This record gives sequence, structure tokens and C-alpha cells, in this order.
Amino acid sequence: MSRTAAFLLVGLGIALAAPAQTPPLKVYLLAGQSNMEGHGYTHDEGMAIFYRPSRGVYVNSLEYLIRDSAYFGALPVRSYGFQYGFTADWQQPRDDAWAVRYDSGTGQMGEVRPTPSTAASQWGTGIFPLSPGFGDLLANVSTFGPELALGHGLGQRLQSPIFLFKSVRGGTTIDVDWRPPSAGGTTGPDYLNTVAAFTAFLDALDADLADDGVLNVYNNATGYEVCGLVWLQGWSNRGSSVATRVMYRDLLVQLTDDIRLLPRVPDDLPLIAVDHPQVERFVTAEGAYGGPDGNIAQARREAVAILNAAQPNSAVYVDVGPQLLHGYRFGYHWEGLAENYLEVGWRAAEAILAEGFTGSEPVPPSGLIPLGQGCPGTTGRVTMTAAVAPQVGRIFAVDFGAVAGAQVVGQFGLAQYLPAASLSSIGMIGCDLHVQAVFAQGVNSAGGQARWNMQIPAQPALEGQRILLQGIAADPSANPFGATTSNAGSAVIRM
Repeated sequence: MSRTAAFLLVGLGIALAAPAQTPPLKVYLLAGQSNMEGHGYTHDEGMAIFYRPSRGVYVNSLEYLIRDSAYFGALPVRSYGFQYGFTADWQQPRDDAWAVRYDSGTGQMGEVRPTPSTAASQWGTGIFPLSPGFGDLLANVSTFGPELALGHGLGQRLQSPIFLFKSVRGGTTIDVDWRPPSAGGTTGPDYLNTVAAFTAFLDALDADLADDGVLNVYNNATGYEVCGLVWLQGWSNRGSSVATRVMYRDLLVQLTDDIRLLPRVPDDLPLIAVDHPQVERFVTAEGAYGGPDGNIAQARREAVAILNAAQPNSAVYVDVGPQLLHGYRFGYHWEGLAENYLEVGWRAAEAILAEGFTGSEPVPPSGLIPLGQGCPGTTGRVTMTAAVAPQVGRIFAVDFGAVAGAQVVGQFGLAQYLPAASLSSIGMIGCDLHVQAVFAQGVNSAGGQARWNMQIPAQPALEGQRILLQGIAADPSANPFGATTSNAGSAVIRM
């Protein structure tokens, strides 16, 4: 979309009240093999094994995506939707989401490595705020898996704190290592170890609640809810036969049903069945998936259908597809590209939100994904939220709250600064600019509130266009410059 498609802006609005207490902790159990472990690299170190002689480039790390804005901006947004919520802050720990990594083969906690190996003294074993570093341990550097974007995708849009319990081991199979009890035969060690560790974790939550009714470690959440089983496994079971597909389908249904029988787990616990890398997949004349990888993807689709037939809206299939490959050598690990692991986690989060697998918290209306936060002002931090979702040919509206002055200048852009541009040097202390603005307009405020209305042109070609917004609010007493920023926001125009 060109600058000439920028929108006419006017309006007033309302602000949203903050919740009186922290909602229950939302707990998600993540399980699977090496791609759930995660082979996305946080930093550039340790990636020489991924050098592509034919391309002359290394695999992209998380810090590379932040550093090379041209590469990041060229990622096709329809394949890489994680861009809608991505900021440089994804390298930093969240204050409303936590994770733990277990080795499902041994039942032991794994080390968390959020920093380069030069700062390995900061690595540790246990429960930590969500950050990079919960990935594969063999490389002896900081890596991550789908949990990173999954946690950010949920945390950016839910009021509840989030916990991701990750129990994983590379090279495992569903018919042996993860074999559930109801399938008969020898129950898999990875299933048993995962259940034991997860049960112990829930016991610890109960103990924390027993004294004062809140989870003190998790922002004083008022209880907890087990909200989903996120399953990413299949490479070690890949094959093209009907028998393989039926076996995998039935075992995934049985595994889900057995997890649902655990104490404190709802009997309709949602399954979020995520594709493993689809290196060899095609679509049959009947619309099914074929090929060694497609056959397992089809098994996931059928398992989800069986579970939903038994209990409506209790499972979802997350189609990753073959478009995330980019290469030839390490396709089984999505080529080790940071953007691929981010996208897989983001799609899982989108599926959870779309299906409402968020426990007692209603799913927020789609519209604006917040990026960062506003800087301190005399009336708090200016907030920006979606009042009306963006649609072709309709009014898109955002509301500003906690506005101290008489006006907010709305910033509209198509790209963001990575990392965000600090405005402290001009006197806006602690304020960051996320949006590379191509258009700006003043919006009057009243009573600390303002609404920014934007008329989206009736042009079908705008469908799928990502737009970015942020407000700069007058606040003479806040800092030497006399203004503060709101959080930024990312939105996608829909029909």
C-alpha cells in the first residue's frame, strides 16, 4: 500500500478500566520431539554448521532478524504472521509469562540459556520468565522453540499470566516413547515422565495457593487453569502407508484422552495439534494430505475431527505447511531459521485464541496487537486499544486512554523500528518510537480519552495489509520535551 492510501483521521473515545485482580494463571502443556525442543538460534554464535555454500549465508538468528530490518521487512507477511506482534523485546524476559523445560526421557529439568555462552553464568535450571533459551541443549548455545512466539502471542492479548510447561525429547515416537496407557502394551517412558513432572508442578501450584489463595510467584494470580495440550511430534513416525496414518491418528486421540483423565485437568482439555516440518507433502485428488509428512499431517487432521465429534470445540489442527522451508539441508528442523520457529509458535497462539482455548478469560476481540508499552506520564502510561477492527471499506478506530494533555498525534506506518527508537535524547525520557510513520494527524482528547477513526478505502487489494499505529500525547509536565508515547499496535486489514 502506498502513502496515498493513508487514512483520514478524526474522533473521540473511551478508555478501558484495568482489572481489579490478576486472573487465574493459564497453563499450557507443550510436548513432542526435537522441533518442540526448538532449534531456532537466539544469537549468531554456534551457527556455522548451518552455513549454506550455495547461498553464501548463515541461518538467521533472532538477533539477526532484529538487526537486519531489510531482511525482516522482506519476509512475506502472509507466510510469516508473527511479524504482526514481533518487537525487539522478544529477546527479553516477559513479566507475565513463565516456562520450564523438562527432558521427557529422564523426567529432569533442562537448563535454560537466555544469553550468549560468554554469559553462561546466567544460565540455570528451573522455572524462569519466558525468554529465548528454552530450546535444544546439544548445541551448547541459546536456542528456542515454538514456546517463544506462543507465549508472546498469548501474553500480548490476554490479561491472565501464562505458564508454558514444556516436556520434550528429540527423536521420539508416539507408538513407543509417548505411547499412552489406554493404547495397551508398555506405556511410553516419555508419557510417564511428562505426567509425573506435570502433576508435581500442579501440586506446587496448589501448595502456593493454600496459604493466601493467590499464586505469589505468578503475579498473585487467583488460581490456575490447565488450558491446552500443544503437541508437536511426528517426524520419527513419518511414512506413507494407511496403517501408519491410522496408527498415529488413534494414538493421538488416546494420548489426549488419557491426559484429560489426570486430576485437575479438564475432561475436555483442548488439543492443539501442530504440524512437524512438511518436507514431503502433497494434496491428493480427494483433498487429503499425502507423502511421508503429509500422511502424518492427515492423521492429525483426522484425530482432531474425532475429538471434536466426541466433544465439540475441543481440538484444533495447526497447519504449518511446506512454505516455511527455505532450503534443503536441515528441513527436518525448519532449516534452523529463527523466523520459522517464531512462525510455528505464533500460529499455535493464533489457533488457541481463535478457538477460545483460554479458560475462563474471554478471547479479546481481534483488531490491534499491542507492541511495547507507553512511557510514564503525569496520568500514567497512555494506552492504545482497538475499538473497531480494521476492514476494507469501513471505519477502523482505536482508543487512547490516560491522556494528560489536549491532543494525541496518531502515527500511522507500514514498518516498525527494530529495535524501537529511543526518544530520551530529545527529552522524552524512557519513551520509545516503534512506528516508522508515513502519516500523522492530531486527535483531540477529552477527559483523558481520545478516539482515532480511520476510513479504510474500499480496495480489495488492501486485504492482508499490515499497518502499525502509535500515539504521541502532549504532557507538558511529564518530561523536558513535554510529551509521552502510547504503546504501539499492529493490525491486519480484513475483508
